[in-house]
Amino acid sequence: MIRHFLWMIGKCLQLIKPHMLGYKDRTVNTQLVTAEENIKKARRALYSLMASGLHGENGLDPSTSISTFRTYVMPILLYGLDVVMTNSKSLKILQSFYKKTIKQILSLPISTADPAIYLLSGLLPINAEIDIKIITLLGNILCSDKSTVEWKIANRQLKIKSCKSNSWFIDAKKICFKYQLTDPVEFLDTITTKETWKRSMVNKIKTYWHRKILDEKEHFNSLQYLSPIYSLGHCHPLISISTSDPKIIQKLPPRVKIATGVYILQSQRAKYNSNAVDPTCQLCKNGEETLSHFLLTCVTLDAVRKPILEKIVRTAGRIFSESNRLNNIELLRLICDPYNYCKNNSDQIFDNISKILEPQCRKMLHLLHTTRYRLLGLDTKQLKKRRKV
Repeated sequence: MIRHFLWMIGKCLQLIKPHMLGYKDRTVNTQLVTAEENIKKARRALYSLMASGLHGENGLDPSTSISTFRTYVMPILLYGLDVVMTNSKSLKILQSFYKKTIKQILSLPISTADPAIYLLSGLLPINAEIDIKIITLLGNILCSDKSTVEWKIANRQLKIKSCKSNSWFIDAKKICFKYQLTDPVEFLDTITTKETWKRSMVNKIKTYWHRKILDEKEHFNSLQYLSPIYSLGHCHPLISISTSDPKIIQKLPPRVKIATGVYILQSQRAKYNSNAVDPTCQLCKNGEETLSHFLLTCVTLDAVRKPILEKIVRTAGRIFSESNRLNNIELLRLICDPYNYCKNNSDQIFDNISKILEPQCRKMLHLLHTTRYRLLGLDTKQLKKRRKV
């Protein structure tokens, strides 16, 4: 009877597969499988949040959507990646999903420069988030009691293994070298708290990426009008609105596209289209349709532009205590992103821009956008009505 019982247990154990216990078969690429599974779960979480308005246009405002994404989706996407070191292939698909999702939330096309989405969302690249999780876990191990098994393994691996080793601790050590952090071996014989470790190490990683993203932004001509305001954990003031009014939220997509240089005009169509496209403005036929032409000089849009543009110039003159006569370059930069002129200035100027000047610029851009689309027959609502008829 006992033999039969043991035989039955053995048969049952043979039927148990590794994935039933939460493990992956070591014969497969663990990093790639883990990344793909995390993406599947994160995508399901995104779909479940769509009913609450977590999508691009006609949803929640971008700052609320980014906060929701950071709170509910990112932990799922990053789960376990501090233990399973990502390789180049798994990191590539994670980056692709991560950047694509942020661009969709911000109502930006895929062609948008990567630094723009980090500046607007206040998020870090996903490889930076993974590095922070790894360094945090390493700190938790090194700051634990020396009698624990984890600390003993770390002590042995860090002191014995060479840089060519595939040990997790050696990979974590390489990350420390990447960010010019203190060698983790030095913390084996010193007493430090987890809070001190996290505050010192993580802040250095964030500073590294803060500088890198701002430097990369300068290399993109499309981002020349976007103000270099990058506050980690906080959205860019261009998309930070203090209301849930759908009418105001609908004005943000064209506003953000113009600031990031991805708003489609005839000059861009002619530049990037393989077919022969005329760059001339289809409204006034008086010149090439560039951003400056569209926002400042197109004669067809004068009736819409002139009243609010005069108001913008007067408001800017009061806020910055400058002459009301701004040349085209300054005026164009001001309309695209008025926060370009609040660097090293007081909080009062920043508040005046946020409460007075930016809403006026946003309104003007929205009016020009809707008028242009209506005159060119590109209005999606009108096209849907025509199809129904």
